[in-house]
Amino acid sequence: MSSFQSVAFAALVTAITGCGVAEQPPVNTAELLVETQDVVAGLREELAGFQDQIDSLHVQLAYQDSLIRVLANLQGMPLPPKPQGVILP
Repeated sequence: MSSFQSVAFAALVTAITGCGVAEQPPVNTAELLVETQDVVAGLREELAGFQDQIDSLHVQLAYQDSLIRVLANLQGMPLPPKPQGVILP
């Protein structure tokens, strides 16, 4: 190895080791766990709200479907049978 390569290698090693991450204060694990629990609780509340909206939409869809079928029946209009893969409350 030539002297230039040795100097270049030494400079590279020095540069890499000098670019280390600055020391950070220690992380309080208990505080992080409490914050994580708060976030998870918020997500659960939001998910429960979404589930309520979905349930409400299912009820409205079932009502509208029934109403359309009744009106079509009163007019004597044939409707195709309900799809088998659809689950309505």
